[in-house]
Amino acid sequence: MTAPEPAIDAPDAWDRVDARLRRAVRYVAGAGLLLLAVDGLLTVADVLLRWLVKAPIPGLHDFSTIAIVVSAASCLPATLAGRLNVTIRVFSGSLGPRGRETLETLGALLTVVVFALVVWKMTAHTIEMKVTGRTMSESTHPIWPYWTIVTALLGLALLVQCWVLAFHARCAVLHRAWHDDPDAIEAEGV
Repeated sequence: MTAPEPAIDAPDAWDRVDARLRRAVRYVAGAGLLLLAVDGLLTVADVLLRWLVKAPIPGLHDFSTIAIVVSAASCLPATLAGRLNVTIRVFSGSLGPRGRETLETLGALLTVVVFALVVWKMTAHTIEMKVTGRTMSESTHPIWPYWTIVTALLGLALLVQCWVLAFHARCAVLHRAWHDDPDAIEAEGV
């Protein structure tokens, strides 16, 4: 006796990997948002110290500048993995699942190209900062290590987007729809 054929849109191994990837990059985004919260608390403390004892926190401007950029970059992989980028779906309702996934694949391909260019330019920029010995505005700390973190996060976003591209291309070929709830996929135990 053979096992019954799963439904065409039943979650499979690709869906499980996709769900786990989305969950993993949420932790990266969470770390970035935690960094942003620390920056906010330090800013409040700085304002209070300026008001009460006229003594600001030294170097806070440098920290805040880096914290905001790292925090923003840390959210990009989760945004891309969750397919939360801005999308205009004028024709998607009339195209059916395969047409919809084909458009998603084209959009994912364009996003890969854009992120590849950004990572390339950021890598060059980071190398230039290291070679020229650029420092932060208020201290003599070199700035390149922080830009290396940002570039690595953008590289992670590029890898995530490559996965999204492969995933949507597979869905288009197999006439499948994308499952957008990673928790439901994991709960099904597929």
